[in-house]
Amino acid sequence: WSSDVCSSDLYVVGARLMSIALRVNTTSTLANVVQPHLEELTRLTEETSHFAVLSRDKSLIVSVNDCSNALRVASRPGTEAWIHAAATGKAILASLPLDQRKEICSRLHYEKLTDNTIGSSKSMLEHLEQVGRKGYAMDDEEYFIGVRCLAAPVPMADAGSNQVGAIGFTAATVRFTKKQLPKFSRIIRQSAAKLTRALHTHPPPPAAKP
Repeated sequence: WSSDVCSSDLYVVGARLMSIALRVNTTSTLANVVQPHLEELTRLTEETSHFAVLSRDKSLIVSVNDCSNALRVASRPGTEAWIHAAATGKAILASLPLDQRKEICSRLHYEKLTDNTIGSSKSMLEHLEQVGRKGYAMDDEEYFIGVRCLAAPVPMADAGSNQVGAIGFTAATVRFTKKQLPKFSRIIRQSAAKLTRALHTHPPPPAAKP
């Protein structure tokens, strides 16, 4: 997602949120471990990649690696995305224990961002079961028309309350077509597996208490 196409009411970046994002990016081991994997994902897909963690009921983008395309859709570090529509959010949710997943889904506000956006807790839980089986999540024009995102969960060792993150990439639908899904889903699962191994080798410090 790009700040050029996002309306301010879809994303809330407060002082507390930005301080968390900047702390993760500049002072923890997390960004140093994540960044090479984002660079590799961007090289493989030729699209902007990102890494996110759960922040309350949102998906918080903490690291981004931009592609070189003149036309690109990209989030910025510190961006909070609606978890029911974002691929990273759905990837994280699908990896949580079932009771925690149900509790979060029951309290979400299912704002209809496009005609494709999931609109209820029941639909969300059913969708998350599919995500869990596939090993990746897709935002298929659920956040913005003309934009697709793909993400896979990344379990993190010793990371406090953010025990699962997600690595993903965002692309315009003219470049990320349905025919490319088998290729891209394989790439995103492999990227998540590599990053998971790296994070378990070099675990980030525990998350700071708010």
